[in-house]
Amino acid sequence: AAIPSRTTQPVGAASSDRSVGGVQQPPPPLYGQSVSPPGTSGPSTPSNRPRTPLPPCPAEFERVKQMSLAELEFYKDNPNCLDDLITESEQLQQYAAMTSDLIKANAEVLEKNLARQQEVEEAQKAVTEKWTALQARKAEVEGLLKEQDALMQRFNAPQMVSALAEEARADFTAAEEVKRELFSASIDLHTFKRAYLQHRKDFHRKMAKKEKLERQQQ
Repeated sequence: AAIPSRTTQPVGAASSDRSVGGVQQPPPPLYGQSVSPPGTSGPSTPSNRPRTPLPPCPAEFERVKQMSLAELEFYKDNPNCLDDLITESEQLQQYAAMTSDLIKANAEVLEKNLARQQEVEEAQKAVTEKWTALQARKAEVEGLLKEQDALMQRFNAPQMVSALAEEARADFTAAEEVKRELFSASIDLHTFKRAYLQHRKDFHRKMAKKEKLERQQQ
């Protein structure tokens, strides 16, 4: 049906109350504030979150004031036309502009966060690589410390004296064993002299070192 012309008396200002069908409606939320369905408790908005208030609800609508009763009846009977009227209203255009600005701002924040996320991931990767290198270096140092301890124990004077005494006894015993083999005719004289003299030489050399270290400890 065509929109009737404005021929009858103008309608007064729209009521400022927020009642629909006789039911009082809650005030509109602040811009950016999450709204929970009735009967549910939604997430609370942190007090430090920046919020942009919605434009105030107008107390009257000039376009409605200029409509005739027939026009109002027409929009009441034609919801689609009423939706078009609301969509073209200045208030809704303001909301649409604010929504567009918010989407743009959120996109910029998201882009910055993604860029920072890549930086954080690169920093974490660098830290992991350094940690791995540090662990490898730590294992190497621990190995060197163990070798150092082993060398210190090896060249510890009391232990060296004990080791020299043990080796000297082994050389003395070996020389005596060669002597018994000669008496039992197990080896010839030439082999006896060469082996016996070598063992005795090693015995006296080690005993000399042992006595020298003992004197240094006194």
